[in-house]
Amino acid sequence: MLKLIKNEWIKIKSEKVILVIVVLSLIPLLMNFANFAINNGDISLDSGFYFTYYNQYFMILPIISSVLISFVFYIEFKNKTYLEWITYNIPRFRLLFSKIFVSLIIMSVIFLIQLLI
Repeated sequence: MLKLIKNEWIKIKSEKVILVIVVLSLIPLLMNFANFAINNGDISLDSGFYFTYYNQYFMILPIISSVLISFVFYIEFKNKTYLEWITYNIPRFRLLFSKIFVSLIIMSVIFLIQLLI
């Protein structure tokens, strides 16, 4: 199982789309900085800053996670290795789990980056 996860990690690291996904996840942060500047630094609940900030993340994060997981499966289609992938003598559950697990690791890192910023 660790070998499958390592293989998926190597495949994903070689793709540049991960950087695009990280940049997309930072869009709400940039919008909130603009909101902060427009409201002259007022971050009270009356100005709506709190609602705007968390509302944007709750809308964007499911989209980003869907894009990431679909991209992980698209790599197999792009490399034309899907038929080989399902004919391995490895249970399909392990193959699927390794892809989803690597996606969850990447999403966890993105969540931590957003939490720290």
